[in-house]
Amino acid sequence: METEFYEQLKENLPCGYAYCKVICDPDDHPTDYQFLDINLTFEQMSGFSRSQLIGKRLYDIVPEQYRNEFDWFDRYGKMAINQNKQPSPEIEQYVSYFQKWYRIRAYSPKKYHFIAVFIDITQEVENQKALEYSMSYQNAILEAIPDLLFILDHHGFFIDYKNGPESDLYLSPDLFVGKNVIDIFPESLAQSIQTALEHIYMHQSVSSFEYELTMQNVQNYYECRMVPFASNQIIAIVRNISERRKMERNLQIHESILTAVATAIEEFLDNRDVIAATTKGFELIGQAAKVDRVYLWENDYDELGHGRTSQRIEWTAENATPQINNPLLQQISFEDIQDFIAPLIQGQPFYGIVGELKNTRTKEILWAQGILSILVVPIIVNGLFWGFIGFDECKEERQWSEAEFSTLFAYVNSLGKAIERRQIEEELELAKNQAELANNMKSRFLANMSHEIRTPINGIMGYLELLQYTQLSTEQKEYVQESKSATEILLYLLNDILDFSKIESGQLSIESIEFDLLKTVEDSLSMFLPKVLEKNLSLKTNFDPTIPKYVLGDPARVGQILSNLISNAIKFTDSGEIIITVQLGSYKHKKAEIIFEISDTGIGISEEQQQKLFKPFVQGDPSTTRKYGGSGLGLAIAKELIHLMDGTIHICSTFGAGTTFNFNLFFGSKLVIENDKVGFEELKPINPEALVPDNATQSIETNLDLSNLNILLVEDNLTNQKIVSKILKLHNNDCDLAGNGQEALEAVQNKDYDLILMDCQMPMMDGYESTIAIRSLQGPKKDIPIIAMTANAMEGDQEKCLAAGMNDYLSKPIDYDKMLRLLAIYGKQQHISPPIISPLIQNMDRFMTETGLSQSDALEIFGDFFEYTPAILAILVACLDSIDFIQLQKAAHQLKGSSSNLRIDAINFYTIQLEKAAAEKNSLACQKILNDILIEFNEIKENWENAFLKHHNNSNI
Repeated sequence: METEFYEQLKENLPCGYAYCKVICDPDDHPTDYQFLDINLTFEQMSGFSRSQLIGKRLYDIVPEQYRNEFDWFDRYGKMAINQNKQPSPEIEQYVSYFQKWYRIRAYSPKKYHFIAVFIDITQEVENQKALEYSMSYQNAILEAIPDLLFILDHHGFFIDYKNGPESDLYLSPDLFVGKNVIDIFPESLAQSIQTALEHIYMHQSVSSFEYELTMQNVQNYYECRMVPFASNQIIAIVRNISERRKMERNLQIHESILTAVATAIEEFLDNRDVIAATTKGFELIGQAAKVDRVYLWENDYDELGHGRTSQRIEWTAENATPQINNPLLQQISFEDIQDFIAPLIQGQPFYGIVGELKNTRTKEILWAQGILSILVVPIIVNGLFWGFIGFDECKEERQWSEAEFSTLFAYVNSLGKAIERRQIEEELELAKNQAELANNMKSRFLANMSHEIRTPINGIMGYLELLQYTQLSTEQKEYVQESKSATEILLYLLNDILDFSKIESGQLSIESIEFDLLKTVEDSLSMFLPKVLEKNLSLKTNFDPTIPKYVLGDPARVGQILSNLISNAIKFTDSGEIIITVQLGSYKHKKAEIIFEISDTGIGISEEQQQKLFKPFVQGDPSTTRKYGGSGLGLAIAKELIHLMDGTIHICSTFGAGTTFNFNLFFGSKLVIENDKVGFEELKPINPEALVPDNATQSIETNLDLSNLNILLVEDNLTNQKIVSKILKLHNNDCDLAGNGQEALEAVQNKDYDLILMDCQMPMMDGYESTIAIRSLQGPKKDIPIIAMTANAMEGDQEKCLAAGMNDYLSKPIDYDKMLRLLAIYGKQQHISPPIISPLIQNMDRFMTETGLSQSDALEIFGDFFEYTPAILAILVACLDSIDFIQLQKAAHQLKGSSSNLRIDAINFYTIQLEKAAAEKNSLACQKILNDILIEFNEIKENWENAFLKHHNNSNI
């Protein structure tokens, strides 16, 4: 029974059991042992079965390299030899053969035998090692923490305290351990800590917060991080972050200063007012830098170079005291603040804590303003010490960083550049004002001279006109004609000077209307046909047939350019030919490029003379002025006109072998291509008699019934009074005189007139003022026709006269034919009916006279006008019906241009009024004027058809 119990107990032991016999050598020393019995736990622990071990020796099982680990032979062998029945002390040993730790105890039941009990403690050993490592790791971490370390319970009582090497509080643990946070910290902070502790304890979370604390009379900022530890303990790590907060604050200030400086510099770029830009910049930078005062001082120097400085601009924070009105901060001598000024003169800043400065006048001035810290940066303008900008701190002794230095230096440099720019702009503005004053004086001088010169020219031409009405011999008629030609040349030169003056002052504008380019070229050529015939030259043209028939541009200026260049070619060519070539270039931006070329076989121009050819008042060779005459302005004007029309001009010439001028212009185009023109056709000599219309052989005074008109002549020049009144009386008209606008107004109020000829520039009241006053009268007198007469070609534009209420315009020297035609149009319009065909004949007569075209050419051109004008009239009616004033104004402008070119004065007069009414969006006026245009056009067209049929019938006889 006992044996069975023993066996069960052995088998169920939780520890390994081995019964072994000691094997000794002859000297009775233990050398090995033999397994006699083992239990199930031993099998499991060793990995060997009972059959593998029972009867086997240890060295039969364990490899030789592991045998030295079984060093208990002596201990347990001696115990077995001595039959020590007392258990041996426990030993713990790692057996690498089994890779386990064992706790072993043995005893000897009989001689040479022992029982060993094995407990596997591998996990226990590993746990202990892990615990030791963990404790070592934790201790290392705690030792490595440079800050304050507290261990508290969740109620706020300090359990332990450790002062890190970088902590600023070297206090005894007795001051904390066992005490509550409420006993150590201010109430508000202690309450916050206790709330955090309770939260961490309840939620086992981590918490961080920052707080401000004054200890040992020093204000610092701290960061506290709390983590749960053990069952109800919490570790709090506290770090002094005052330096970090200061760095962050400085960095924030620096970034704010950078942003403010960038914005302030933009102010200099966007705002031309340097003072306003500086004031705004000071506010931005002062707020960003968190200073109390920002200010600007400006220096001034006496004749000996002694400097003084005064405060000019200031910004102050809300709690700072302004010093801008402090009289002690004005005109401070450099000598009184030498230590302050010296580095600034060298381009260096002055900065520091005022309390650390030497006791000088500088320190006295700064202390008086309550300044604790200061930074001053010099302003250098054009290399000179112009002044400085200061930054004051009145709340603390501030140390400025290098980054702040560099940023503020950049701003001050920008201010210096802005001041330089302002000085340059002021100098430029002064120079511009002086130039404009000089230009205005020149323009006024030219306008006045124009008026003064045109007045005697008007007298000369008037007396020559009167002289033609007297009985003259053939020789005397020739003298009169030559005198008129000389006067016209003088007027031509005067117009050149005035045109150039307009170009210089930017007052010359380019018109954009639809016109026939080929016709403009032919018109320009026809003017010079008599001179070509006189010099026996060959004149040829080559007009590209692919050029659009109608283009948008300024025909008058194109004609002026061509006239200048063709006139020069004829003037400087004594034999040979002149060729005018017009070609189509490319289409760019919806515009057609037209290339013009005028070549001659004349005297040519040297390379040296070509360099100065387009300069005003300069001719290629001074000797040409004596031989050929001219003002030297023609080419300069042509070049500027070409430039205004986006073109360029070039010259190619060989001295003694001829010259070629080449220029291009850009015109708007509807891309209508006409192919019925012959390229390169030579213009045949034209019989001068062909330039006179067949039905215009009578003089104008016999074609127009201008008698019995009651005319008021308003003119302050006695010569002009005499001439104009005589011409009017020659045509059986009554003429009263008024010397100024006031006299004219009184005369109109006291007497009825059919028409007024009104000078524009007169003393007391000029023509514009007088016209406005007459138009303000009550009754029919306010509608009396008024025709302007002015010699002021620069300012007396036709639009100005019409704007004043005048009906039409005559420029001085007066074209008396035009004057008589205007009298026919406006004089006694209600009851005088001129012959049906007379006005149209006069229009055509004037057109052919001024263009030099033949009657057949004129008839063809007038025919085109009457063919396409109905379409324009239809557009005018449609625009008025749809109240489209913009298109109405454009269409009226187009009809004005064509009627003006053909000298059809009646329609031209109404279109001027219509264009003005459309611009003012006056529907009633537009309707009335358009009705007048339709009536006038129908009458003229009917007369035209009769004239055209008569011409056609005569040509077929």
